[in-house]
Amino acid sequence: MPQVSGDEHIGRVLGEVRLVRHLGGGGMSRVYEGRHRHLDAPVVVKLLDPKRAWGKPALVEAFLREARALGAVTHPHVVRVLSAGTEAEGGIPHLVLEHLPGGSLRARLRAGDLEPDEALRLLAEAGDGLGAAHAAGLVHGDVKPENLLLDAGGRIKVVDFGLAQVSGDAVTGAVFGTPAYMAPERCRGAAPDPRADVYALGVTLYECLTDQWPFNAPAPKLLLEKHQREAPPLEPLEGVAPQAVVDLIAACLAKDPAARPADGAAFARALRAASAAGGAASPPRRKRRRRLSSSGSSAALATVARRERRQGGGGATVLIVLLVAAALAVAGALFAT
Repeated sequence: MPQVSGDEHIGRVLGEVRLVRHLGGGGMSRVYEGRHRHLDAPVVVKLLDPKRAWGKPALVEAFLREARALGAVTHPHVVRVLSAGTEAEGGIPHLVLEHLPGGSLRARLRAGDLEPDEALRLLAEAGDGLGAAHAAGLVHGDVKPENLLLDAGGRIKVVDFGLAQVSGDAVTGAVFGTPAYMAPERCRGAAPDPRADVYALGVTLYECLTDQWPFNAPAPKLLLEKHQREAPPLEPLEGVAPQAVVDLIAACLAKDPAARPADGAAFARALRAASAAGGAASPPRRKRRRRLSSSGSSAALATVARRERRQGGGGATVLIVLLVAAALAVAGALFAT
């Protein structure tokens, strides 16, 4: 098969799968659509970036260990791992995952057709999936709309587990994450924990209901500081969600991890209970805002934030070194994408 756009992996065969199209990626991996030769069915293949893995056997082993652990999680709202290995030419570590044709939650947000009731359902499903992973000892570490995909039936499946956590463990003094969704303790370099995933679920639900993040800033360092110091503004949620849901979002965004739901399963239970409690008593619905609030900042700041959300929701997953000078360097790289 001919190469496409100079990508050396297009046409490569990994076991029974041939890579046919580049889908995206960032940080430590590349993602491709593949075709299973014997099943004649589409799959998704995730490759650990060879340049990152070169000469780092511990990182490769961690990638495969994470794949084995995730493969043991069987849940309708967690992506299925079909196989994993390093049999590609050059020994490139890879995962073969089920194909999810419904697109991402990010795509639904861009389309502007996600109603509040559906957002509540989808986020509860995401909580169910994360809860199963948490029960198996896994922490996602990068929950955001890009990593919540829909299957053919419109059900959420959580994808892209573990690589951010593996990368964070592999680099002393650094963590991976997407600044718009990072819990305060993760901003300070704390180890991954289920309650950090719950914080990211709270940010994602806030965004689904209001079309804005709870915090904005023109650079990652400033955004991380807001997560650590500022209370989330709840006014944008008024008239969009029942009060019980607003209260749950506030709990998810608590600075103290102990004040949040304990894990994804607890979040899902609480969200369904809050949705049911709202019922007929919920406030009148209004059209979700199509503009991103600057939360008191300048119009230029709002423009930057809107651009970032259109391009992928707070920037790609980035390595954040917990030193001021390094954080400033990352800031320029993040907003250049």
